[in-house]
Formats: sequence, structure tokens, C-alpha cells
Amino acid sequence: LPFHEGKNMGDYYVEFPYDSQLTLHELTEFATYTGKREEFLLEDGKLDLGIYDVANTYVFSGFKSEYVKLSEKGSGDFIKVDIKGFQYLAFWKKPEGNFVCVEPWLGKSDMEGFRGEFHEKEDMITLNEKEEFQISYGIEFMY
Repeated sequence: LPFHEGKNMGDYYVEFPYDSQLTLHELTEFATYTGKREEFLLEDGKLDLGIYDVANTYVFSGFKSEYVKLSEKGSGDFIKVDIKGFQYLAFWKKPEGNFVCVEPWLGKSDMEGFRGEFHEKEDMITLNEKEEFQISYGIEFMY
């Protein structure tokens, strides 16, 4: 971001076409989870990127949408990311960066203070012998 000269982060939003609220997972400064979750209301299914003045990483779950669109206000230009089958969706950026990273996740980093075994981690996908698991996502650019 920005797609075009003269635009800034406030000129963009992320659209969740089938959602009005999400679950926001709180992170520590070390990118571990506190266990706190809160309902995050979307305005008309949209997440305004102006929130990045407050924090630089957001991890959401509880979405029904099978894709999200990072759109420029007023132009119709967008980047669409398919998220079907993923449990989490992360948005992050560096404070000085002119980008937003959109990452569909199946799992997440550890809870703060976790000292258990790898197989005890939250959201682990366990497969039996000869079982397979496949998932993918696509990205469409329209600008």
C-alpha cells in the first residue's frame, strides 16, 4: 500500500463480505497470546485500516467469509485473499511500513507462559499414519 500515489493507509479497508463481527485475540509484545478475546464489530463488514495507528498486529477468528478484500476507497481497486478452511486471519504491518500483510493461519503462536509439549499446543492438526491434509489459498490482484 498504497496502490496509487497520493493515498495513505486511511484510504483502505478490509471487507469481510459475510461478517458483522469477529473474535479478536490479544497478543503480547512478544507475539504470544494472553488468552483474552473480545468481540470486534465490523462496520458494514469492513475493517478500516486506520486501526493500525493503535496496534500493528491483529489476529481474528470466528469469520464466516471465504475471502477478504483489501480495497481502496472510491476506486474499486483491491487485493482479494481466499481464506476458506482457515481458522485464523492475521493482519500486520511494521509501523514505518507502507504495506499490510494478510495471512490466513491454521494455528497460532503459543499462549503466554506455555511450557508444554509440542503435541499439546493449541490448534495442532494431528494426522494418523498415511493420512493427508491439504489446504491452499489464492490471491487476486485488481489494480
